[in-house]
Amino acid sequence: MKESKFGTCRFLTPMQFSIFFQYLTNRNSGEYIQQVIIDLKEVIDIAALQAAVNKIARRHEALQLGFQWDSGDEPHQTLQRISDLRIKEEDWAHLPASEQDRRVNSYLEKDRREGFDLASPPLSRFSLFRFGPEVFKLIWTYHHIILDGRSRSKVTQDIFDAYDAIRQGRPYIPEAVVSYMDYLQWLRTLDHSNGVVYWRKLLDETGPPRPLPFLDSAPVAVVPTSDVGRHHFRCDAATTGKLRLLARDAGVSLENVAQAAWAIFLARSTQEEKVVYGTVRDCRRSAFKGVDKVVGLVMNNLPIMVDASDKTRLTELLKKIRKQQLEQRPYDLTPLNLIRQQSGFPPNSRVFESYVVYDFSETITVLRANDPRWQGRNYQLIEKSNFPLHLSVFGEDEMLVRCYFDPDQFKEAAVAKICQCYQTLLNDFAESEDRPAWSYRVLPKDDEHQIVRDWNATQKAYDLNQTLMTMFEKQVARTPHETALVVD
Repeated sequence: MKESKFGTCRFLTPMQFSIFFQYLTNRNSGEYIQQVIIDLKEVIDIAALQAAVNKIARRHEALQLGFQWDSGDEPHQTLQRISDLRIKEEDWAHLPASEQDRRVNSYLEKDRREGFDLASPPLSRFSLFRFGPEVFKLIWTYHHIILDGRSRSKVTQDIFDAYDAIRQGRPYIPEAVVSYMDYLQWLRTLDHSNGVVYWRKLLDETGPPRPLPFLDSAPVAVVPTSDVGRHHFRCDAATTGKLRLLARDAGVSLENVAQAAWAIFLARSTQEEKVVYGTVRDCRRSAFKGVDKVVGLVMNNLPIMVDASDKTRLTELLKKIRKQQLEQRPYDLTPLNLIRQQSGFPPNSRVFESYVVYDFSETITVLRANDPRWQGRNYQLIEKSNFPLHLSVFGEDEMLVRCYFDPDQFKEAAVAKICQCYQTLLNDFAESEDRPAWSYRVLPKDDEHQIVRDWNATQKAYDLNQTLMTMFEKQVARTPHETALVVD
């Protein structure tokens, strides 16, 4: 491998490996296309913004990567000299708001479907839509194979810091970067044999994951669409505060509470006591010096197995999840494809069907806390994975849960029901004393009333003065030509 800056090759991270082969399978599905939507209520200097975008694109190695795979060899990524990024501009200020919204949604769908050729960097593009003199929408699209969530937030802040510096005519002086290529080289030195043994032992206790509830509510499309299904809810501040107290008293984190609720939901809906789902590990605790400042795809998606038996009390369950989370930390960088190969599961089955991502705050909350200029801006992420459904949970003052799902496999109403069940569990956690996991309410009260009472309201009025013989004679009179009695 060449060690010069441009042309330097590195092998893929565990998460990149999984994403790359999904890309080879279905390039136009919109999977792993990340769309950042930033609403700007200010005058925009487009030349300064474009200069800032290119300055940051050349600053971070991850934004200059292309991916190659020659048959028979292991996929690799190469640092390449990229051409200038041009911000596509559209002026829709003359259009009514409804038409502006329609065009934005149409652009987003087409943008996802277009995807990227991973061999041809840059794997990012920018579009700026003008809705008024001081109303703009900036859409940054990139492939997830180059950046994780923490890196996305860092790049966003860097672009706008550089933009402000250019507009004000002052030097842009950023903090020193940590080489992503050096991180990738270090990653290659790791031995995953102990991790593979750990995961194989863990998954020996269960089998392939059961289908998610309501999965068959919508027919699977013959040609997958690039659409993204989304649903969200918030727990109010009082409920969130009680969930924090629950976590503190159990010696765990709010993340573990969110995971326990999903584990119980899966256990109850599949009638399986042992369930497997995925968690996202940020992998920022490794031995690589400066890993917390690396910009690239560092995170990894890994399974967790939860024994949510009906006799396990909630506090005990929370502690088990926390214990397993800590046990897994030395193996955070184990490739998921190796785990699947060693699991003994059928060749085409996944290790898990859903996963839960946890972060302390949404990106916009962090940006606003660190920079007052973001108070008048908004920030939204649209993402699509190759999994049927995943949850992004944010431990804000009012816990936020965003559910992303594949509309080819779920109807929106079905996902709304899943979210209602998940929220019901969280609410019951907050309001109840510690008790067996399966005793917590999953169904909202209206649904529970309908199933328990309405559907069982089968009582009828009977004439208690009639005998069985008279009832038989009346039936004979009503249907004289039908069979009266069959005896085996």
